[in-house]
Amino acid sequence: QYCGKDNLRQQAAMWQSMLMASGLPNSAHIVIDGFITSGGQKMSKSLGNVISPFDVISAFKEVTDYPEEVLRFVLLHDISSFEDGDITMEGIKESYQSYLANGIGNLTSRVMKMATTNAVSSKQLAVRSKVEIQNFDTNAGIKAVMHDISLLDEYIATNEPFKVIKVDMQKGKEMIEHCLASLESIAEDLALFLPKTSTRILQCISENKMPEKPLFARLS
Repeated sequence: QYCGKDNLRQQAAMWQSMLMASGLPNSAHIVIDGFITSGGQKMSKSLGNVISPFDVISAFKEVTDYPEEVLRFVLLHDISSFEDGDITMEGIKESYQSYLANGIGNLTSRVMKMATTNAVSSKQLAVRSKVEIQNFDTNAGIKAVMHDISLLDEYIATNEPFKVIKVDMQKGKEMIEHCLASLESIAEDLALFLPKTSTRILQCISENKMPEKPLFARLS
């Protein structure tokens, strides 16, 4: 059962009493979330700092086929699962550039380019999500996936499989297979948070094809 922190008394006491009076079981869990502010202030029309979800989606239609997943990402990654969180359009654009365009979007293109150029395909037949949402902390869950993306980026930058394969084909292919397997696991984990993005990445891996265009193009 989810409720805002300003509704705790009604949800945790009054509603539970009503359930008991009706002979119904009480809520097993009550998850309390905070407020979403903008620029350090409560959103209000008089202040002119209200951020409409539709405006966010519209702002990213030109750079991705999944603008609604930009909104999903920001709400999951940039906002605490339980405390107050602050967002602005500028902050949303910064997160998009850092984590989606330069992060998972760029990583997918890099890995699939190495795979398709060198005829390396995934050998994983069954991948299962390894990210667990403990104590309803979706914020920690998606940050764990972002950490895995950073680790794979670092592996590619440090080991340069695209260079290794030119001098040692077997070792280079093994390294690219590792990258593909890691990307596949990341995509499976992303399904919990960005289902359309996850499906597109897994399709690229399955068909061993580059994305027809960047999943998340860079902002101009």
